[in-house]
Amino acid sequence: MADLPSGDILTERLPYLVVEALLDQLDIFALKALRSVSHCTKGWIEQPEFLRKFSVVLNSETRLLQVLSPESQVGWSSFVFSKHFKCVCDNDIKKFLNKYGPDIRSLEFNWPQEKMKHELRILSSSPSLESLKSNQLYFGVMTISPEILMETLLDNWKKVKHFHVQRFRGGTESPLTEMEFFERVLLNCTELKTLTVPQFSYDYQPVQGFNYAESYSTHVICPLLNYIQRGSLQSITVPYYGLTSEMFFEVAQACRKTNTVLFNVRSTFLRNLNYDQLDILDIIGSLEGCTDTIIQAPLSNVQNICFVNPSFNIENHTYSLPLLPSLKNVEIDFKFSRKNQKSMELFVHRLAKIRRPTVKSLKITYQPGPTVVFPINISPLDLVGSFVNLRVLHIKDWEGSDEQFVSLWEKAPNIVELCLCNCKNLTDLGILGENPLKAAILKLQYLRRLRIINYFYVDQIDVNITELSFIHAFRHMRLKSFHFFDGNLLVTGRSIPLTAIEALWKGTLGTTVEDFILQETDLENCDVILKQQLNLHGTSKMGMGKREKKWKYSDHFFRNPLLGSKPSHAGSHNQPSNPNCSIV
Repeated sequence: MADLPSGDILTERLPYLVVEALLDQLDIFALKALRSVSHCTKGWIEQPEFLRKFSVVLNSETRLLQVLSPESQVGWSSFVFSKHFKCVCDNDIKKFLNKYGPDIRSLEFNWPQEKMKHELRILSSSPSLESLKSNQLYFGVMTISPEILMETLLDNWKKVKHFHVQRFRGGTESPLTEMEFFERVLLNCTELKTLTVPQFSYDYQPVQGFNYAESYSTHVICPLLNYIQRGSLQSITVPYYGLTSEMFFEVAQACRKTNTVLFNVRSTFLRNLNYDQLDILDIIGSLEGCTDTIIQAPLSNVQNICFVNPSFNIENHTYSLPLLPSLKNVEIDFKFSRKNQKSMELFVHRLAKIRRPTVKSLKITYQPGPTVVFPINISPLDLVGSFVNLRVLHIKDWEGSDEQFVSLWEKAPNIVELCLCNCKNLTDLGILGENPLKAAILKLQYLRRLRIINYFYVDQIDVNITELSFIHAFRHMRLKSFHFFDGNLLVTGRSIPLTAIEALWKGTLGTTVEDFILQETDLENCDVILKQQLNLHGTSKMGMGKREKKWKYSDHFFRNPLLGSKPSHAGSHNQPSNPNCSIV
C-alpha cells in the first residue's frame, strides 16, 4: 500500500474513516447497543479508541490487576469502584494512579467509610476529572489537614461537569467546614451541568448555639440559587433532609425560570401549592409520593416515580390516565397504603393501560405478614405487559402462585435483573413449570443477576425451592450474579445438597458467574476441589462465599489485545442494551 498514490490510499481507508467518524458521534448508550448487534460491529466498538469511552467496573483485586497489566492497551478514563471490592492495597492504588491518574475523566465510588482514605487519595490525584459520583465524602479519616486536602480537590475539580456526592460527613472541629466547602465547590466549578446537593451529617454534637437551618441557607441554598441563575445547570438532585418547604420553593422557582429539572422531590413539598405555582410540576424529574394536585398534572419530565403512602383520593376526580411520557423507573409500595389503598390500586391500573416502552425498572412491595388484612388486587402481571422494555424487576412479599410466576417469565422475557424477596408461595413448580427438562424461568434468556431471598415464616416450615431448581434451571443460566437465601433451611436443619452445588459449577452458570452467595451449604462433606472453586477462605457452615470469575469467553469480557483474556471460538449471545454502560 506504500506504493499507491495518495488518492488510492484514501479510497482504501475510506470505509473505516466513515465508520470512525460515525462512532465518534454516537453516545455511550448507542455504542453499548451497537457492540452487541453482531461480530462486525462488536469488532468496531472494541477498538481501543472507542472502547475507552466505557466505564470499567473494578469489583475485585483480580480485575484491578488486569487493568494494570501491560497487556491492557486501552487508555481507560472512566472507572467504577464497586462495594464488593474489599481488598484494596496501597501499592495497587499507587500503580493505578501512576498509570491512569492524569487521564481519569469519570469516577464512581460505592465504598464504605473504612476505604475513604483510598477514595480521597484517588480524587486528589485526578486533575482531569469531569464526572464524580460517590455515596459520601468524609474528611475525618485523613492524617493531613482537611483544609489542605480541600484545596487540592478544588484545584482538581475545576473542569467537573457532573457532581453527585450524596453526603458530606463532618469529621472536623467546625460544623461549618463541610457547608463552606460545598459553597466553594459551586464557586470553583463553573461548568457544572448536573448536580446533587449533599446531605450534611456530623460525628459529634455541634457547638451550642449553632443554627443548622441558618447556616444551610447561607452556605448551601444562597450559592445554589446564584448558580441556577447562570442557566447552565440541566438538572439538580435535592436531598431528603435539611431542605425545608420554603427552601424547596425558592429552588424550584429558580429552576422553573431556567428549565432546570429537579430530581428526588417529595410530595410533602408540594402539598401547599398555590394555583400560580403549578408550573413547578413541569420541571420535576423524580417524585416520591402523590397528591390530588400532582396526579392531575402531565408531569412531562418525570423519569422516576415512587408511590409510598400516597395522600390522594382518585375517586373524587374525573382524572383518567396519567401521561408521564418520560417515565423510566417505577416503585410501588403497598406496605403503608391501607388508608388510600383503593385509590392507589385504581391509579396503578390506569398507569398500566398505556403502553410505556420507556419504563426500564419496576420495584413493587406488598404488605408482609402471615395474613393480609386488606387484600391487594394488583399483581406485577398487570404492569409488565405495558412495560414492554422492562429490564429490572424487584418483587417483595408477593403471595403470587406458581402459575402466576410462570406467566410472569413469559410476559417479561427481556429482564436483566430479577430480585424475589419473601415470595413465600414460589416453589420449584414456579421455577420449572410443568416440564423440568424445559424450565420455565429459562425463558428469561437475558437474565444476568438473580436474587432469591426468603426469610423464615412461622406458618411455613417446609422448603419450597429445592435442588431440583438448581439442577434443572439455575445451572443452565448465564448469570453474572447469583444470591440465594432461605431462612427455612436454618429452622429445618436442612442444607443444599452437594449434588446441586456441583451441578451449578458444571453447568453454564459455573462459566459465567462472578458474584456468588449461597447459604446453608453442607461444607463439611465438600471435597477440596469444590472448596477451592467456591473460594470460601475458611467460611463457616453458613456457606456464603464469592468466587472470582474464570477467564472464559463471554460478551462481557475483552479480547486478548485489550486485557489479555484467553481467546475462544464460542459464539456470543445478543442481548438488549443495558442502561448501565459499563464493562464488568
